[in-house]
Formats: sequence, C-alpha cells, structure tokens
Amino acid sequence: MSIPTTSDEITASWLTSVLCGAGVIDHARVVSFEVRPVGQAGMTGQIKQLRLSFTENELGAPESVVAKFSSADLQARTIVHSMGFYEREVGFYSQFAADCPIRTPRCFFGAVEMDTGASILVLEDLTWMHNLNSTGGSLAEVELVIPEIGKLHAAWWDDARLTQTPWLPMKGIMTADQAPLLFRQCWQPFLDKLSIPITDEFLETGDLIACYLHPIWVWWQTEPPLTLVHNDVQGDNLLVTADERSEVAFIDWQLATGARAVIDLASFICSHLNTPERRHNEQRLLASYHSVLTENGVVGYSLEQCWDDYRIALLLPASRLATAVGLHPGLTATPGAFWNTAFPRYATAIADLGVRELLDQRHTQTFRP
Repeated sequence: MSIPTTSDEITASWLTSVLCGAGVIDHARVVSFEVRPVGQAGMTGQIKQLRLSFTENELGAPESVVAKFSSADLQARTIVHSMGFYEREVGFYSQFAADCPIRTPRCFFGAVEMDTGASILVLEDLTWMHNLNSTGGSLAEVELVIPEIGKLHAAWWDDARLTQTPWLPMKGIMTADQAPLLFRQCWQPFLDKLSIPITDEFLETGDLIACYLHPIWVWWQTEPPLTLVHNDVQGDNLLVTADERSEVAFIDWQLATGARAVIDLASFICSHLNTPERRHNEQRLLASYHSVLTENGVVGYSLEQCWDDYRIALLLPASRLATAVGLHPGLTATPGAFWNTAFPRYATAIADLGVRELLDQRHTQTFRP
C-alpha cells in the first residue's frame, strides 16, 4: 500500500483496505469520511481525526480514527527523520506496543518511506480523553501516571530486543557524540528565549550539563539494567479519562528507546509538580515506583540505586529542553511559555538533590568529564 502524505491523499477505499487488513471490519466498507484537525501542527508532524461513514453497520467498526503524518515542511521532516522519529514510532506500534502493559492507541496501520521520511500512522481515536497540562499539574496526576511507568519498565526490563532492534537507538543529533555539542551551541540561544530572570542556578545547571552530558548520555543508553523508556513523559503525551476510573494512555512514541529507566520518572515528576510539592513527595513517589518494579518481577535493582539514577537522569531532560528551545528558529522569549516553568523546576531539583556532588564525588570513574 502506498503512503498518503496528507489527509487529502487518503481515500475511502484506502481506509477500507487499512481497516480490513487490521481485522477491524469484514463486510462494511468506508464510503466517506470527514477530516478534522487535532491540536496544532508541530515541527515533527500533523494529526487529523477522520470521522467515518460505512456502507453498513458492523460490530467493531470505529466511528473515527486518527491519522498522524510526517511534517508537511520538507526541511523539518528531513531533520526529524534523520533522528529516527518516524521510523521509531512506526516500529513501536507495529512491533512493541502489544507487549506493553499500559494503554496506548491501537494501531491499524503504520508505514514510513525511508528515502523521503514520509510516514503515516492510523490509530485508535482517543480524542475523547484529555491531555494533561504541559506546564504542570497535580500530585494526583503524578500518582496516576507513576504506576503505569513502573509497569512499562518492568515488562521490558533487560529484554534482549532492546539491543537487537535496529530502529530503536537514538540517531543523528540525539546521540552521545552529537547531543553535547549541540547543547553547547544552543545554550545561549535558549537563555535568550527565557522571559524570566536568569539565575545562578540556571547557569550552574548549564555548566554541569556541558561538563557531564557526554558520559551521562553513554551511561544512560548502554549501562544495564536497560528497559524500554517512553523518553518524553509530559502532559502533552498523556491522555486521561474524566470519569472516576481515571485511566491514562501514553501517546507519541517517537523518542522511545532502550535505556536506564528513571528518565521517565525524573522528567515527569520534576516538570509536572511545582517545587514545594516535588520536594515533599519525591522520595515517596520514587519508592512507590520502585515497589511497582519489584512487584512485577524486577530483582537486583535497589531503591538506593534507583534514587542515584533518578538524580543523575535529571540532567537529560533539562539538556534536551534547552537544546530544543534554543535550536527552534520560531520560538521567542514569550511569557507563559512552558520552558519558563519547566527549566527552573529542573534546575532547582538538580541543586536540591546534589547532582554535582554525586557526579563529582561518588561516580568519578563512571562519569569522568
């Protein structure tokens, strides 16, 4: 099947073939569909809701699906494709999602053209759920998400597929060799895009990242125990229900990779909670996560090691945020932008938890600048 690059290229017969191939329909045929945008088109892609009409009613036929395409901007698509984003997400849904004990959208079809970066995913429509806030939220939301992260990590703990799957590792500017260099180039442009006062804490965080990012990146991606990490757990990539069941679904798997686990925890806790709540609940939340690991069969990974890994991992989301904002040509110093909230929270947590002291004193052999 060829790959439609926009919703304009999708036909009713193509959708019929997709849904038949996925075993969703048998006798019914798609006769028409209505296209509606989902959110705003971002740098990495565009998402549309397709509301379907069929020739007949058939049990299991979806009223709508979501189509996710590569970026319409060819330059942006080339950059994103060079980092493996499209290949990685298609690979996740086609090969890994069925073995993840957490809720993700069902994938009916996924494909990527490796020479052009054109890609499409046809997914279960979960737009009836709502995103968490990208600038942070409540302790109850964090307590809902953490057990799910723990179940995901436990299911993939030390799985051989993590080192045997060619599309899974980070690529391009997301590798240990390139990411530190790019961070240094983007640091000053990032500071220029902050609309809040630049504190000594921010500058100390930048110095620490510049010093240690390369060895930490290598450690994070190669030193066991490894598991499958979502690698971008934040409000925009989490959908929750509004009812009493409070279910959560994880979307946007473009950054999924095999790595040490706690980056998912560190990035979410420290960006989603305000600093007083994070300080008051952090160790309890980490202990809760560790309990989920042990309850699901993980052995040989102590709470003390988990705590140290969590502290070290904080540098990774902080560096990625600064790099992404500094690199993006369309972003400016905008009051209320999410990075004005998230980066100060990371910097404060890094200072609170003595990350420099941990790296300098306790891991001088592993993390040699």
